[in-house]
Amino acid sequence: PTDWTTVAFLGLFQVAIAYAFLVRGVERVPALEVSLILLAEPVLSPVWAWLVHGEMPTPWALVGGAIILGATVAMTLRGNRTKPNDHE
Repeated sequence: PTDWTTVAFLGLFQVAIAYAFLVRGVERVPALEVSLILLAEPVLSPVWAWLVHGEMPTPWALVGGAIILGATVAMTLRGNRTKPNDHE
């Protein structure tokens, strides 16, 4: 019963309510910022596991996270320099 309660609690609060807030916020936040927020959680999961549980991330997990974050930061700093095609 304790495991089921924990899973239900996490499903309700960690997932469902978080996504409800996300859906409401997407309307007010630029697409790039939304993608950065959504990208941060899976990329930083090895760091959270290390901080909370003491699991040491492998060097490849750190390298992969650094590549993803670095590429995202570079693209953000570069900005959107392409103009959308005018189809009218």
